[in-house]
Amino acid sequence: MTCSNIRDVSSIQQAQKAKSEMTKNLPVNTRSEWVNVATDAMWDAMRKAVIGWPHLGEDQNVNRLESMIADLTGKAASVFLPTTNCANLLAMMGLCDNCDQVIMENRCHLWWVEQNIPRLTGASPRMLAGNKLGEMDLDEVAAVIEEQRYGMKPSTAVVCLENSHNVCGGVALPPSYLAQAAEVAHQLGVSLFVDGARLFNAAAAHQVPLREMVAEVDVLSLSLNKGLGAPFGAMLCGSEEFILQARENHKILGSHSIHKAGFLAAGAIVALETMLDRLPEDHVRAQKLAHLLVDIPGLNVDLETVQTNIVRVEPETMSPRDFASQVEAKGVGVMVLDQRAVKFITHYGIDDAGVEFVAKIAQEVMATNANK
Repeated sequence: MTCSNIRDVSSIQQAQKAKSEMTKNLPVNTRSEWVNVATDAMWDAMRKAVIGWPHLGEDQNVNRLESMIADLTGKAASVFLPTTNCANLLAMMGLCDNCDQVIMENRCHLWWVEQNIPRLTGASPRMLAGNKLGEMDLDEVAAVIEEQRYGMKPSTAVVCLENSHNVCGGVALPPSYLAQAAEVAHQLGVSLFVDGARLFNAAAAHQVPLREMVAEVDVLSLSLNKGLGAPFGAMLCGSEEFILQARENHKILGSHSIHKAGFLAAGAIVALETMLDRLPEDHVRAQKLAHLLVDIPGLNVDLETVQTNIVRVEPETMSPRDFASQVEAKGVGVMVLDQRAVKFITHYGIDDAGVEFVAKIAQEVMATNANK
């Protein structure tokens, strides 16, 4: 590493430390659900857990968690993993071969944040524009799968969906759309994968059981520490054969042997048992926040996209980065989403008073900048 690179790394680390110091004591943090700590019930379960060797099938908490998730999703099997990013990568490793085409919506998290499909699978993402609700035109999906040029037709392995869709503002793709996407994919010999980091929220938004939501989906990932607030982990779900292969591929990634995973699984089990029914509360608060923000001059909020616990906001008179910085300086954590918008996320750590505080601070920031 050169001296200039060392200075660059040091500069980045200093900036990250300064940012951490500025935001660690935020009264209200709407950056993401992962800012929450585990509940007392989760900690109690973790303290009492008796652990075994998980990747040999000897940990009863891990086994129970995987069985619960398989039952909830209606899939034959599931595997407990460190992160949803890891689950998504293992899904692509299992579904794709070298030079396969992977169809995905052009604002999806799978591409913009994870970016590991071409590096680690040899497959090529094919990006299609979706509408404001994150839906790709399924006729276009079919046309892309069937497309030929110079007499050549690329092999398509999988169609990928994100539910709920992060960049679109937490919109929840409906069960009917997932079923139609599966029908198109399956008729053309292609699998359907759902990046379900917030799939629990999507199912709650449509008031349907999760297994009904994903009945026709081949493979899906789930986050345990987003809306559910578990201290750790994600799940990958699919057929028994697919999950067995995912376990083997997990060894290649070097993270398959999570020692003492039973402690973490015990907390996740409590999250499943106690947090699913309260997800609509987060959605109600997101709606409340959206309606408060939309009345603030200079802030744009498309209320149609506020369907779960994410509120996408576009400041008209300042950059998202400046808006976020000024809001955080007044005690509200917010995440810059893209060059146009920030996002506020409601979760079990934010009550009605917190929602009102967020709106109050946003109004103060916009008023201050309007007077400059």
